[in-house]
Amino acid sequence: APRRWPPMAGRSGLGGADALTCDALAPQVRPPIHALPTVRGREEIVAELLARLDDPTEAIQVLVCKGGCGKSTVALEVAAQAQSNGVAVWWVSAGDANQLVKGMLAVATQLGLTVDELNTIQDAAATAGIDLLWRRLDNCNQPWLLVLDDADDPDVLTTTTDTMAEAASWVRPSVAGTVLITSRICDAAQWHEQAHLVEVRDLKPQAGALMVLDRMDAPSASRDPVVIEQAMLLSSHLGGVPLALHNVGRYLASPVASHDIAELVSALTSPGDAGDPDPTRIGITCELSLRALAEKGSPEAGTLLRQIGRAHV
Repeated sequence: APRRWPPMAGRSGLGGADALTCDALAPQVRPPIHALPTVRGREEIVAELLARLDDPTEAIQVLVCKGGCGKSTVALEVAAQAQSNGVAVWWVSAGDANQLVKGMLAVATQLGLTVDELNTIQDAAATAGIDLLWRRLDNCNQPWLLVLDDADDPDVLTTTTDTMAEAASWVRPSVAGTVLITSRICDAAQWHEQAHLVEVRDLKPQAGALMVLDRMDAPSASRDPVVIEQAMLLSSHLGGVPLALHNVGRYLASPVASHDIAELVSALTSPGDAGDPDPTRIGITCELSLRALAEKGSPEAGTLLRQIGRAHV
């Protein structure tokens, strides 16, 4: 069984309403394995990353791709398998500096740092706190995996002040464990010199077809060759983009759907669709759902959702 880190005596070192115990902070960095869907077409990349966990090197693993390609899902599959093998796994959101610092503080509590040490880490202006955390990580006697999810701004991973000679990075290579980052930043020049970029590609038609059928909750027994072939055509027309395939599968499974797979393929390949400026068609299922709501007597719902969408662009 995976080792349980000893509880820290006292509190986390955070003040006021944030003065939480080690057990209370643990859920902040627990990988959301409960939300992991069936993963298709990623066996090779998952195996590659798991092999690196078995033999850590001083390299930071970075999963890169455009939005919607499923890099976080790949990372979560790796995290799930690693955790089942007894690896200590922490999942930290790196979407902004505040989330990152809170997550790293939570990791520190799992490592048993003292209140004074946590207060040092909490002071984002102090490089000593980051050094302290990494000394503890480097000296772990259990393999670990630290996932930094949605690190789309590499600057978030560093901290600087007017009094610091150089930036201090929250991300460092270690032979004691593995850092795995997910990001849309595909330019190697923007990453640490020891970063190893792993591109997450679009799914092949067969894997994409199975993903659509999974999201439709289609029983395995009903997946005859004709249905699978239709789903493969659908996957190809959607560019194999996992987010588009996920959305399409959920749409086809919904009570508002007015198409089956074959009808949707026909709609996507109709002459009127040829000028669609978005070849990946990630948003097509949103529009299909809105049209279906209108056809079922709820056009105002579609209008409201379009307005909400515009407000968040």
